[in-house]
Amino acid sequence: MKHEIKVFAVVGTIATICVTAVSLYAISKNAEWTSIGIIVGIIGATITVIIPVTQHILFRFKGSSGGSKEINFNIAQENSSQNIDIEKKDELINDKDAEKLLIQLIIEQQKLFVRQSYGESATECFTWDDLDRFKQENTIAKIQRNLEENNKFRDLVSMLIELPDRKRRDIFQKGKCVFKKNWGELGEITIAGQTDAGQKTKKMIADTIVELAKEQVILRS
Repeated sequence: MKHEIKVFAVVGTIATICVTAVSLYAISKNAEWTSIGIIVGIIGATITVIIPVTQHILFRFKGSSGGSKEINFNIAQENSSQNIDIEKKDELINDKDAEKLLIQLIIEQQKLFVRQSYGESATECFTWDDLDRFKQENTIAKIQRNLEENNKFRDLVSMLIELPDRKRRDIFQKGKCVFKKNWGELGEITIAGQTDAGQKTKKMIADTIVELAKEQVILRS
């Protein structure tokens, strides 16, 4: 557009000069068509000035309008980007909260049914006999019933439902890993570890709670 304005201005200027020269020649020779030449020269000069100016104004108006559209588009992009960032932030918070709550529930149930081990005698650790009683009393079913009536577990399921499948899988995998190392893995008998029987029982509890959470997510989705 700018190129067209420049070309028109140059051509108009040349035309005006030519008409003016002819008019001056006619005046000097006192020709009959002097008046007509003068009028044509004035009209040509006027058109040469008006049209480029008009085109320039229209070009600037169009450019300003296009710039406004571009600004609006950029603003829309920024707002969209901010919304995505907010959604990611909310998802991250929900992800961490759900993971924390699941682990908390697992540890609570483990403490209820698996006593700490700090020595080798039967009164100082969780034994294989304890594991047998755990199974005989169908403690897993008791844990399931307790959780189904637990408000924190219901909150956990609600949070998990809002998360993508990939996030849920990660949380469930971490939940299944909530148990202490056994003494053989630690290389020492200490309260920081657990007997083989105690570790196995804790794994059963963690697996039970994770599987129950999966089932509830499916039922409530």
